[in-house]
Parts: sequence; structure tokens; C-alpha cells
Amino acid sequence: MIISDYSQPNMPKITLISALNKQRTIGVNGTIPWHLPNDFKHFKKTTLNHTVVMGRKTFASLPDQTPLPNRKNVILSTTLFEAPGFVCCKSIKDVLKLTEQEDEIFIIGGENIYKAFLPLANELILTFVDQDLVGDVFFPFFEPTQWRRLQVIDGEIDAKHKYKYSIQTFRRI
Repeated sequence: MIISDYSQPNMPKITLISALNKQRTIGVNGTIPWHLPNDFKHFKKTTLNHTVVMGRKTFASLPDQTPLPNRKNVILSTTLFEAPGFVCCKSIKDVLKLTEQEDEIFIIGGENIYKAFLPLANELILTFVDQDLVGDVFFPFFEPTQWRRLQVIDGEIDAKHKYKYSIQTFRRI
């Protein structure tokens, strides 16, 4: 487990961005258990031209393990390895040092990376999906009283969106 008790004076804003259901499921068998194109568009628009931080398993789930375009892609893994187009860091301290001049970084998964960064997070951007699938990867529990909801964007079921969902932004109080 990557320890998250590190902070520094020049830390960027840290935002966790994820989609989850009522069971806090974020993945099953190495994939996202739903397909919501408008959520993907929101994710892309939100993270574009920023650093995205992911764990080894999230990296492995990317199509052809290629970097997300127009973003600095960082892999946080205690079993550091090389990946073309990615910066690999072994600790949160390394990630924060790498990004200390940036305004905001986005944590994009998986479960252990979310757990590690949650205590440092300033914002959460969570897509709540109305779907009951139980998976094998989960978003960590967060205490709702420590967060204030800033925005809700409701998505509807249609030909491309099988499940109802809402994209909600929270700021730490």
C-alpha cells in the first residue's frame, strides 16, 4: 500500500475523478462496468491539459496501454516500471514533487490510488451510476460531512446511455 501521509507547501489542487455505483463499484475484471459516452466526454474535457495519475492496473486497462492524449500521464506504482509516454513514480511524494508547479492534478484510479490520495484531495468529481452491478474494484468510502456538493449534472437514459447517472462535484470543507 502506498502511504498517503505526505503533504508539502507547494501542492497542486488534487481532484479525484471516478464513476461509481451505489455499491461504490468502479471496475470489474479490469474494465469499467458501464458505457456512458457523455461521462467520457466530461472526463476528457475536465482532465485535458492536466496531469492524470493512475496506478499500474488502471494503466493496464488503457487501450493498448497508450497515454491519454494531451495530458501528462503518471503511473504511481511501488513496482516501478517503464512505459513509453508515461512518467513513472514510486511514491506520492514523487508525484507531488513532479507536479509541484501545476495548478491541479487528477487522480483517475484505481482503488489503491484513490485510497492513497483521498486524505490529500481538495475535490471529488464523481459520476454516480444507477446500476447495481457488484464489481471487484471499489471507490473508497469518504465521509459526506467533510464535503460540500458544488454541482450536479444529471444524465438521462437514451440510446447511448443504458443507465441513469449524475456527475457531482464536491469540495472538501
